[in-house]
Amino acid sequence: MATIETLFAGKTGIASLRSQLSNYFNAKALRNLEVNRGDLLYPPSIYEVFREPPLFAASVGTGDPGGTAGDENLMLCNETTWRYHIIGTQTALKPVWTSTAIGGGLNIGMDQTDGDGVEFSTGVSARAPFVLVSGTSGGYFEVDLTVQTVAGLEDMAVGWRKASAFAALDGYTDVACLNMQAGDVKIETILNDAATTTTDTTLNMTDGQQIRMRIDVSTAGVVTYSVGVDTTSINGPAASPPATTAAFTFDSGDYLLPFIYMKHNSTVGGDVILQKAECGYF
Repeated sequence: MATIETLFAGKTGIASLRSQLSNYFNAKALRNLEVNRGDLLYPPSIYEVFREPPLFAASVGTGDPGGTAGDENLMLCNETTWRYHIIGTQTALKPVWTSTAIGGGLNIGMDQTDGDGVEFSTGVSARAPFVLVSGTSGGYFEVDLTVQTVAGLEDMAVGWRKASAFAALDGYTDVACLNMQAGDVKIETILNDAATTTTDTTLNMTDGQQIRMRIDVSTAGVVTYSVGVDTTSINGPAASPPATTAAFTFDSGDYLLPFIYMKHNSTVGGDVILQKAECGYF
């Protein structure tokens, strides 16, 4: 069989060509491995920009989604599959895709009623599509979104929680998240079922602005935060560590899930539009 050297004998740059081809095929093989492997140490990444309408179903995969408090449903997007949990009783059974947002987006405002809301996650168990193991694997979760009326949200949280059945935000045993509450961006944490600890980052968000919330978990379980607020754009705002932060470390061995938690208060937040959800591992 002819080799690159025999085909291009005497040609300038043959060594460089061979090196570049080798790097290309090695990178392609690694990418294929990342896409197909399902181990917990290096789970596949998530990148969803919600620019096409998703498909919805009941949690078993067939039938219409439900809107009764506690119902769990499935949302199938271009690149990802999410499980979503109904908070309160919804007349809107599913989020609504909109083309009017910059680049399109997913309106998760649901029926826009006091006390109602929705939580999204990749699942509820250690076998969910994207899971970190504190003390072993690390990763990040980054979300871009806009809120029509920021004063109308009791919770707009993005972060990581210990793998478990859906619950109220303060009802989880272990949580680290950024939570926009009525315009104020805060850090909220729970460790080993203790009371929720809240830290005001001093960063605020106004109606219609776009916010980017990113939560990193190191391989040692140490959590850090980045947040940015700006006018709405398809690229999203730049995020950086807040001026005021809080130290938090998940216990070694905890299985961690990324989540998005939205709940209206009596003012009602109106349209809440997701424009990006991205997860990667370190």
